Amino acid sequence: MNSCGVSRIHFDGVAEDERCFPVLKMLQFSRNHINDWESVARLHRLGLEDVRVRSNPILETENGETCRQLLIASIPTLKVVNGTELFRTERYGAELDYLKKFGMDYLTSKKEGEQSLQVCTIQTNSSSCF
Repeated sequence: MNSCGVSRIHFDGVAEDERCFPVLKMLQFSRNHINDWESVARLHRLGLEDVRVRSNPILETENGETCRQLLIASIPTLKVVNGTELFRTERYGAELDYLKKFGMDYLTSKKEGEQSLQVCTIQTNSSSCF
C-alpha cells in the first residue's frame, strides 16, 4: 500500500471482533497520508507480524521512538517494525508507555460514559472476515 494516498484505515461493515485477511502477515504503508493513531490501532484486526511505515503525517506528531512504541502497543501481533526485530522487553516497555499516555483518558471517558475514545485491546480469539 505504499504511495496509495491512504489517509484513514477503517473496516466498514465488519464487526469489531472479526479478523480480516487472516493470511496477511506483512504490510507496507509508507508515503501515505495517515494522520491519526486510531487508524493505526485498527491494524490490530489484521494480525500483522511485520509492518513498514514511513513518511506519514502521523509520524510527525511524536518523536521517532514514541511513534515506534505507539505502533508496537497498538498491534499486539507485531514481530518486526520497519525491518527491525521486536523483542519482548521492547513490547513490554511500549505497552507500559501506551498505558501511561492514554490510560487516564480512557478511564475518564469510561467514567463519563463516552464511547468516542477507542483504545486498542489485545485480541485473543478472532474470527475471519470471510
